[in-house]
Amino acid sequence: MGKTLSVYARLIELNFKHRFKFTALSFVKLVDDIRINAMTSPDEANDYLKALITIPILFIDDINQTHLTPTVSKYLYQIFDKRTLAGRPILLTSQLAGDDLIKKYASKYPELQTTAEAIVRRIRDFCMTVDFDHLAEDAKPD
Repeated sequence: MGKTLSVYARLIELNFKHRFKFTALSFVKLVDDIRINAMTSPDEANDYLKALITIPILFIDDINQTHLTPTVSKYLYQIFDKRTLAGRPILLTSQLAGDDLIKKYASKYPELQTTAEAIVRRIRDFCMTVDFDHLAEDAKPD
């Protein structure tokens, strides 16, 4: 079972057994939703942001799939900052880690380097890493 399916399966189990509410979306969808809501109206963007900040569990799949833009970086930082300050879990999947993720995020807009670093710092400080590639190798018979 891959990383995304593993996370979904656990979230569905938590929802079924304990009624934990969660939002699950791909990073590409999150970025698109932020752009659309920000262009539509500040109120809609703030409502969307509030929903992502207050949902008990947030799962973002493939957070490495696109670079940041000025608008997206502002909202993404707020999501990470406010969720971590409130102690709300963020589940993430990514093909990149740490410095490689920062490079990807700031690749198109170098002026967003500091914001990219702040987002990744919150991931490092508040998220636990599970290396699925390493787990898959350990599970192989000798």
